[in-house]
Amino acid sequence: MAANSLLAGGTQALCYLAYRRKDAVSAEDVARSLDTNPVVARKLLKALARKGLVRIKPGRHGGVALDRTDVFQDTEAAVVSVLADVKLDALMAQIG
Repeated sequence: MAANSLLAGGTQALCYLAYRRKDAVSAEDVARSLDTNPVVARKLLKALARKGLVRIKPGRHGGVALDRTDVFQDTEAAVVSVLADVKLDALMAQIG
């Protein structure tokens, strides 16, 4: 997987986990969100766990969740910023 795809996948996975808040979700749920194979999602989630961004609880009742609340706040701020930029770009395109 290319570096830019990994960055995009990691960002989307963090956004999905931030959306789900503290609920632990399965790698399959994350894979569906990324529209990719669960094996790819698991590798990506393990990389995020090594960096301390997510918490993985193995087993039947396990799952993945954000490990740091500041990641959620940073992710939320980044998403709001991107959405604001997109709306500004659309407005500028209409003007001219």
